[in-house]
Amino acid sequence: MFSGCFASSAPIDACPPLAGCPLDCSSLTEPACRANVTCRADTCTMCGGGSVYAGCSAIVATPAPCPGIACPATCDKVTTLAECETRSDCHSVFLDSQVCGCAGLGCCARFVQCAAGDKALCKPSEQFGCTIAEPHCEGPYVIGYTPSCYEGCVKATDCAP
Repeated sequence: MFSGCFASSAPIDACPPLAGCPLDCSSLTEPACRANVTCRADTCTMCGGGSVYAGCSAIVATPAPCPGIACPATCDKVTTLAECETRSDCHSVFLDSQVCGCAGLGCCARFVQCAAGDKALCKPSEQFGCTIAEPHCEGPYVIGYTPSCYEGCVKATDCAP
């Protein structure tokens, strides 16, 4: 856009800001970026959902890549007792088939899944309406519940207060 003529010896000042001229979006705050139609607010997804403002780019620019964040697997994706026991957001669930041939109470209990929640529900909820057979739990294990049914056997030490 033509802004004027200058003598060759005259200092050249920066062009005055003009409507429609490209803007350096990268210096904008999130609200200013979202308010500018030539800019795009870039976000990155966080572990567990939600997003965080990652910067502002020109609407036609390729978004900058989000930093590589290794989100932990959800509890139901954990497949070993050892890994489940190390998680503060999960608890271990067991099944006692009563056919293993050992003599000690609870010795037949085998790890079957890793469930969400640091502590297990060890009392049925008001919505409890399960029609399957109650699991057999003995020794250090008690029945764990979901809001509507049995979860399996859980360690009594993993019960919520």
